[in-house]
This record gives sequence, structure tokens and C-alpha cells, in this order.
Amino acid sequence: MGNMVLLGVVLAMAGFGGAGLTPFERGEKWGYKDARGKVVLEARFTAAMPFSGEGIAAVLDERGWAYLDDTGKVVMRPLVVDNGPDYFREGLARFAVESRLGFFDQRGQVVIPPAFSFALPFSEGLAAFCVGCQEVAEGEHQAMRGGRWGFINRKGEPVIPAQFEEAGGFENGRARVKLGGQWKMIDRRGELAGAGPDGPAAPAAPQAGPRNIILIGWDGAQRNHVKEMIARGELPNLVALARQGKMVDIDVVSGATDTKAGWTQILTGYAPEKTGVYSNGRYQPIPVGYSVFERLEQFFGPQNIETRAFIAKKGHVDADGPRKVPYEQWLKKEAQQKKIDRARPGRGNLQGGRIVEEGGSKFVEVPGKPWYNAQDHMDSFVNGLRLNETVAKMAMENLEKSKDQRFFFFIHFAEPDHAGHGNGENSAEYSQALQQDDLWTGRIIAQLQGLGLWDKTLVYVVVDHGFNEGESGHRYAPYVFLATNDQQVSRNGTREDIAPTVLKRFGLDLGKIEPKLDGIALDEPAPERKAPAEPAQPRRAKRKR
Repeated sequence: MGNMVLLGVVLAMAGFGGAGLTPFERGEKWGYKDARGKVVLEARFTAAMPFSGEGIAAVLDERGWAYLDDTGKVVMRPLVVDNGPDYFREGLARFAVESRLGFFDQRGQVVIPPAFSFALPFSEGLAAFCVGCQEVAEGEHQAMRGGRWGFINRKGEPVIPAQFEEAGGFENGRARVKLGGQWKMIDRRGELAGAGPDGPAAPAAPQAGPRNIILIGWDGAQRNHVKEMIARGELPNLVALARQGKMVDIDVVSGATDTKAGWTQILTGYAPEKTGVYSNGRYQPIPVGYSVFERLEQFFGPQNIETRAFIAKKGHVDADGPRKVPYEQWLKKEAQQKKIDRARPGRGNLQGGRIVEEGGSKFVEVPGKPWYNAQDHMDSFVNGLRLNETVAKMAMENLEKSKDQRFFFFIHFAEPDHAGHGNGENSAEYSQALQQDDLWTGRIIAQLQGLGLWDKTLVYVVVDHGFNEGESGHRYAPYVFLATNDQQVSRNGTREDIAPTVLKRFGLDLGKIEPKLDGIALDEPAPERKAPAEPAQPRRAKRKR
């Protein structure tokens, strides 16, 4: 199995920048301490993120989001995206001055002065920009309309003149643009490409049994929204993948439509009654041996397969151990999270727990998180990476290292879930986040091709839960999907059908697995199981008078 790697968000994202400063919370405000625990920046921020390796950190102060250095000096006010600071793409993020956008680097230094009416993030070394476009309201959302779009390089030089009515980012050497009212594809020279709006076709899928499998999680991707984007040609890599195999509907028929329940079910094949993971607020460590990772390690032997997980989220896809919390502290935190969860269902990080009394004081025994047991039987479990780019690059680095070994990778993207909570399912930000999932899925596939692994690898894009239509939560959002180059997938299914499919394709005899899996492999016939339009509500007992 090799050496296990367990990294949290601070080490994974921040390195040792900011002179080793780390955020701390005090009285609902945030500040920074050094490695010895000494307070360097007092707790005065509403939110605080880890320092980057280049020595800046994003904070939310009374004026909004800002990047500051380790002395507390504000070095940049970024563009606000998804209710947070603009994400760094290829080392650059956007900022605005007097309605003009520019780009700055991870040291907070201006790289491209603000000169554009608007610009998209960089992708493959180029960024789409517009001249003369204006922000307009479209229903509940804002969009950039009018003007002309072109592309700049990292020096801010227009390399493709502004001539298009609309434009998207580059993916695998091509970008979607609207010209004469029609969506077309262009190459990096700005010339029309031969492919249609779906982009280049993927190479032929592997025909024999796979040596490797990758699950790519699109956290919070609502099925209908994804299908609408496919119809508009906005998810070319997902379409190209499914063209080699299948895209099927997945319904959630047991467990909550949230993160903890979703990924537990997908990666074990069990209903909540067997794992003890019912929802974000009702959970326990998954029993030892139940996860796909552990079953593969046992089947092949630890030295004969690499099992790795690279995860964007921290709070709900985590491996923390059990702990005791003073009752009053727990009560206050739980009330805060319940308030968040009521406003944006599924967003609250509810901890649950059992009240105990020791020495006259009350405590809450908070259970270990779902992946507490499994992490010890994997080659790496890295969570809290946050951005798609960070997740994908770490996964791709490990693909390079594992290219000569059998492997099973779980690669988890969370940007659609964050955008859905922050802006709503029907927002432009939600669609853009799904396009980022598609972009990095395509780059992972491209790397498999470059390493000569494509004909040995099956890729499944899977989803834990959707979003309530037009809303910012997923209290009941059971409609998701699976897309794959696996030509043996033959039917629609449920979340618990995904793990049996993976295990069977690796050669495990599903009939010998104990306890018996609740799911059925997607290449086998099964009774149709559909999520109801609304969950059945328990009948309330009459109140005694």
C-alpha cells in the first residue's frame, strides 16, 4: 500500500507561507497565530483563509474580501465570485477598479492592469475578455451582454481580436464562441475548428477489463441542469466521455440528499442502515472494510494497487476521529450551523453527538467522521483542497507517479455545490462551476491519453446529490447521473449501484462480499427504483390535551 498521506486544508493549500501563520477563531471572529501559537493578527475578520505559499491570505473584513500580507496590510481587493474571493486559475485571479477588470498573482501583485469591461479566468494560458459589454439582469441573475469578445495572453496582450458575440474558456485547445448568432469552436489561433459545439471526440474506450478505475465526483450537480447545458454544447468533455460508453440517470432512494450520505453510499454500495451514515448531521465512522478502497486493497494485496482520494471538501468528506466537546460550546456551534442549514439546506456542518456527564460537567461525544477508519487502509486520503484546479493538479501528479501500477482514484470536485449554495441552482455561477468540472475532467482524461493509460482505464463521473430547482439548498434533491466510457453500463440506477459496478469491473465476486451489498452492478438487470417526487412525511402524533 505504500506510505499513507493525510493532509488537511492548511498544508495542502497553503504550504508554509505567511511565516507559518494559521487562522484561529475567537468569539465568531478570525485572526492568525504563528507556529508557536502567538497571536500575530488579532481576531477581527468575519472569515479568514490560510496563507498561500507566496505569503498572502484572503479575509473578509468590514469592506468585503481582501488579500493581506503577514503584517496585516491589505495588498489587493479581489473580484467577488460565489460570495468569496475570485479563485486563482493558473496562478492569476481577477480584481476590479472603476468597472474595469485586471489580474493579479498569488503575491498580490498586479500582472495585467485593469483595462477590460469583463474577463473570464485564464484557461490554457488564455483568457476571454470583452470590450463594451455591460452587466444586465436576467431574471434573478446577472450576465454580461453586448460588446465583443476576444482572448488575451498572460501579458494582457490581445492574441485573438475581440470579434465574437460571446466566448468561453479554452478546453483541450479549443474554445466555444458565438459568431453570427451561432455557437462555433475555435483553436488557439482564433480559426474555426472542425469539431461541432460538443468539441473533440474522446478516443475509443477500453474494450477489455480495466486495469485502473477513476471516479470523478461532481458534488451537487443537478441532473436537469446538466442536461440543459449538454443541449447547449457547454459540457463537451462529459459528452465525449459518455459517447464512448453511457450516460444514465441515478436516483437517490435511501439516505439524505447530502454530501456525507452521498459519497458514503457511492463508495460503499450500502444503505445508511449498514454504514450508520444517514446524513450530514447523523453519522459515524464507516465500519472497517466496507469501503471500495479497503475491498480493493484486500482483493489485490496492498502492494498491488494504489488507492487514493483527492477531495475538495473538508467538513463533510472527512476522517476526523471522535472527540468530546463541552456541552455549552457544542450547543452554540450547533445553533449556528442549524441557522446556516435552514437558510441553505445541506450547507450546515451539523455534528450530532451524545450528551455525557463527567465530574459534574456536561460534554457531547461527537462521533468520528465517516472516513476515520478507511483512511488507515488507503495510500492517501487528502481533503480540504477546495478548488477544482488544486484537486485536479494533485491527482494528475499522482497519476504520473502511479502510471506503472494498478490504481483506483477518487477525485472530488466541489465548486458546483459551493456555487449552488452561494448563488442558487439557476445562477450563471452554478453553470460556470459545472463547466469547471467539465474542464478538469477533460484534462484528467487528456493526461490518461498522454500516459498511454486510456485503453486500460475506466472513468466514471458520479454525483452525490442535486439541488432543489432554482434554490440554494438540496433538502430533497435526488436526481443525479453517471457518465462513463464503460460500455457495459446498461441501465439507470441508484447511488448504491455504483460501488458494485466498480468492484465487479475490477474482478471481485459480488456474491462473496459480506455483508451483502445493497446495490446491483449497472451491467446487471435490476428492479426499477425511482425517487418519489417528494419524500413521504412521517405522520405526526396527535398532541394530548
